[in-house]
Amino acid sequence: MWSVHEFPLEAQLSGAILAGMLLLLVAIYFVRVALGFLAGRYSLGLGDFFGQPASLMGRGLFFLLVVSRGVV
Repeated sequence: MWSVHEFPLEAQLSGAILAGMLLLLVAIYFVRVALGFLAGRYSLGLGDFFGQPASLMGRGLFFLLVVSRGVV
């Protein structure tokens, strides 16, 4: 589907309204995140994303095993 020009007017309007609502919600979310950054509630660091350093080797080996099984 490359164009909506052949769609009925009701379908075009419905799609435009839904797209507008989605864009509004995304804009609200971005404003909320920006205010959170400014207030110091959020940070861009990874922190504990990778877990404890002691288990990093085991997780790395597990990841390599999973990737190697997908290649073979």
